[in-house]
Amino acid sequence: MSQLRTNSIVPVGGIPAGASGGGVIQLVKTSSSTQYSSSSTTYQDTISASITPRSTSNKILILATAPVLSASSAEVQAILVRGTTQICGPTKNGQSTMWGSTSLIFLDSPATTSSTTYKIQFRSHISGTTVYFGTGDVDSNNVSLHLLEISG
Repeated sequence: MSQLRTNSIVPVGGIPAGASGGGVIQLVKTSSSTQYSSSSTTYQDTISASITPRSTSNKILILATAPVLSASSAEVQAILVRGTTQICGPTKNGQSTMWGSTSLIFLDSPATTSSTTYKIQFRSHISGTTVYFGTGDVDSNNVSLHLLEISG
């Protein structure tokens, strides 16, 4: 005989005011098998995703990962951006002609119920030195961005 036991079920709209938060309300995810490259010290766009929070008190947990490569000693730097505002980073990965990976994790409080766009940007920290973000291989680890709305 099967049994299902729980001490809490969170409604789809989140936990009501006065209750404890922490339930996942929605998940938006995207990925790309594109290999982005840049030799600029200006941040370049990669992938983006939008989420519409159900309450202004809810938070957005952002999880971003990507394989990276530096063709020399240049660091591949990555940041998270909400709209046009940097909210997390930069990561710094000097790979010296080796593949590596970078990840960004951030808990954001956008305080809105409007659609909010998040994106990953990257750059080389040495002008003129090419760095790569993503593998360009569909069967490999891709650039990924996950947005989880957490009830507040």
